[in-house]
Amino acid sequence: CGSRSIQSEVSFEGAYGNLKRLYDKAAKMYHQLKKCESRKLSPSKKRCKDIKRLLVSFMYLQSLLQPKSR
Repeated sequence: CGSRSIQSEVSFEGAYGNLKRLYDKAAKMYHQLKKCESRKLSPSKKRCKDIKRLLVSFMYLQSLLQPKSR
């Protein structure tokens, strides 16, 4: 699981692959979110979309800052 890979202080077998998949998914979602225009949404749906955008953007940024090893 990607969250286990992020939270673990010690590397374990499969951690690299889990993080790569997580970061690849975040990159894909990031580029999809950039294309979507904000339609008129209710305040609660807009807040939910804003939170999703924040989390996806954070994961994408984190993937860009990771050293490219393996």
